Amino acid sequence: MGATVDPLGPTDPVGPLELESGPQAAEPPVTARYQPGWPWLAQALVLLVWGLSVALALSQPWRGLLLVWPSAEVAEVSSAAASSSAPASASAAPAAFSASAVAQPAPVWPRLLAQPDSPLAQAVAGLSGPLRLKGLQVDPEAPPLPLVPTDLIEEPDMFNTYPEWAAFYQRQDLLAGWWQQPLVWLWVQDGRGQSHTVAVHLERHRPVASLPPVFWFQLAVGGVGALVGGWVLGLRPRDWAARSLALTGLALLLTAGAAAVYSTRELALPAAWFNALSDTNHAGTITFGVGLVGIFLFHPRPLVRPWVFGAWALLVAVWLWADLTWALPSPDWAVRLIVMTEMLLALALGAWQWRRSRHQPLARAALRWVLLSFLVGAAAFVVLIVLTAMLGMLPPVSQGYALGLFLTMYLGLALGVHRYRLFDLDAWSLRVLMWLFGLVGIVTVDALLIALLHWDSDLSLAASMLVCAAVYFPLRQWAWQRWVRRGEPGLRDLMGDILALGLLPLAQREAAWQRLLARLFAPGQLEPAALGLAPPPTGLLADGLGLSLAAVAPGVPALRLWHRSGGRRLFSSQDLRLARQLSELVQQVCNTRDAYGRGVAEERQRIAGDLHDDLGAKLLTIAQTAQSAQPAPERLAHLARQALDDMRLSIHGLTADAAPMADVLADWRAETAQRLADAGVAMDWQASDPPEGLVLSARLQVQLTRVLREAISNVIRHSGAHRCRVDVSLQAGGTRLRLAVADDGASPGPVPSPVPSAGHGLPSIERRARQLGGGHGMGTGPLGGWVVWVEVPLAAPRPG
Repeated sequence: MGATVDPLGPTDPVGPLELESGPQAAEPPVTARYQPGWPWLAQALVLLVWGLSVALALSQPWRGLLLVWPSAEVAEVSSAAASSSAPASASAAPAAFSASAVAQPAPVWPRLLAQPDSPLAQAVAGLSGPLRLKGLQVDPEAPPLPLVPTDLIEEPDMFNTYPEWAAFYQRQDLLAGWWQQPLVWLWVQDGRGQSHTVAVHLERHRPVASLPPVFWFQLAVGGVGALVGGWVLGLRPRDWAARSLALTGLALLLTAGAAAVYSTRELALPAAWFNALSDTNHAGTITFGVGLVGIFLFHPRPLVRPWVFGAWALLVAVWLWADLTWALPSPDWAVRLIVMTEMLLALALGAWQWRRSRHQPLARAALRWVLLSFLVGAAAFVVLIVLTAMLGMLPPVSQGYALGLFLTMYLGLALGVHRYRLFDLDAWSLRVLMWLFGLVGIVTVDALLIALLHWDSDLSLAASMLVCAAVYFPLRQWAWQRWVRRGEPGLRDLMGDILALGLLPLAQREAAWQRLLARLFAPGQLEPAALGLAPPPTGLLADGLGLSLAAVAPGVPALRLWHRSGGRRLFSSQDLRLARQLSELVQQVCNTRDAYGRGVAEERQRIAGDLHDDLGAKLLTIAQTAQSAQPAPERLAHLARQALDDMRLSIHGLTADAAPMADVLADWRAETAQRLADAGVAMDWQASDPPEGLVLSARLQVQLTRVLREAISNVIRHSGAHRCRVDVSLQAGGTRLRLAVADDGASPGPVPSPVPSAGHGLPSIERRARQLGGGHGMGTGPLGGWVVWVEVPLAAPRPG
């Protein structure tokens, strides 16, 4: 296992990558001992913010009210508040508020739900549902205050003017004042359309069980961000990129903690509380953007001095003060424009870092992963929440759950820092980016069709999916082939080169192997592996900068490849699998070629041995007999016929194919019977019928024929026997063939060990049995004389 990598630390040396000078040396990370104080501080801040948020949420008066507005009504933010004479201040006096100045009653009332075991549940227990809440009053004799859709907006940032914002705060202040009264009357419409006035008592403290899941979800998101930021800062306390990440984590903690309180209010909050929590949320959101810009200013390589980052932060602080004091022309100039500016600046800096790291694959892979986390998290949140507000639209998802997008950012960074290796994240991040672009494309086309053509939402969604399917997916495939694959060959394209490599002599294989790897991976440098005590295994080196290949076959040594695609990419786990498959193919081709060469050499050696032992010996006997004082013509003719048979048998082994075992047994029996009859020896042939379809290879036929002839010759020449038994049988379930020749001649006595090698008979039988991968034996036979047997596998392997 290689060392883990940190995508938030400098990873590449200063200056361009020199592919000709050797592998890129990874710059050591910022030297600093791990400081656990920062993670401990982050944990303390998380507990503090969580405690304050829970305390503020539980300190609200509670009656067990849950309201659900129809989406069409919530989308129509009242324009009456914009024409209201209410002052643009969140601290305006509630007495100046007039209910008629905000909105008229909604034509469809919000649905009223009661939490279990709450005062409201007891008050409406006798009413038939579904219930609708039309308004509320603190005096049963006074007219009720009707509810409007804006009362349930979870985020005041949705208003497009400060007068609307101020009117919303005033109405929240009025509703909160009424909601704190010991007794409130609710104007309720039941399922039959009849109106009722029900009195609901107050509980001073909200129970923990009444807090909705989105409250805890937002706290969890903020806590994860702060903890990851503190952990990374403990790893790299002097790294400005790590400091910037820690700043985003702290900002997210404040943003989520404040939003969790006011977005899950039961009905209303006092204006002062709401304003303070909203300001905290704004400050956290804008500070998050400052830290995000800082990440790309310093990662993977610093682009500016730290004081430039400080100047930028000061400028944003002034802008934030103008936002909090409502000194800007409209909310569009405030947090929305600040956040959009920060996001665009972060993207621009990311593009700048991308360009500067074009010859540094390790830095680029780390940057790609950080950009991926940023786009999935922060950028997606801005598009869904901030951009939709600037376009005058309500966000498609709740802001509380939209904060979960930041989890992908921090968890992605944490995985990149701690566990995953960048060579695995490199190509995978590209796939996720393409998936993200496709999703954004569908949402964008859907929004444009709704906004410009006023299409129905279902129709626009179907049309946007068709457009993206027809345009985006072909474009995605083209981009993947153009920028990722770059026309690289696959194993199928290299099969000709692989086969040609196996046919080359050993001295030329290494050069062909290097050319094959250069065509497949286009490495910037290729070098022999360093000699060591153990051969280097196939694996990735230096976080994907290099690839080590083990020796494959004779003439194909171990190598190391550096800088994938000329230094533009890292070697990935997919490249590792491809290299292993290529090595296996080359090994199989080379082994097959080498086995063929060994088989040819072995066959030549066998033919030479047969010619020397059999045909040569008989020709020598013929020559000696011809030179004798009284040569016998019959003897010469007999020896010549034997020599001719041996020559034909050798040729048969070279040219014949496999034959059915039944035919081979018939030939053996006919030849043996003729030879024994000529010698005056009776034959006893014992062989069971072989299974149908069982064949013997030509090599097995020739070698066993020579064994049988040699054994019969020994019986005729040396035993003085009157009877000979030949036994052919299948052993071991039909996988081995046993051939035994016994006679009733003189008993041989004890068999010497080892068997003497004088002559050509018994040593020849021993050699042939060994070549066939079997065994042999000899001794006293069942007829009282000598027995010789061999047992060989039917598919006899060639000796290595």
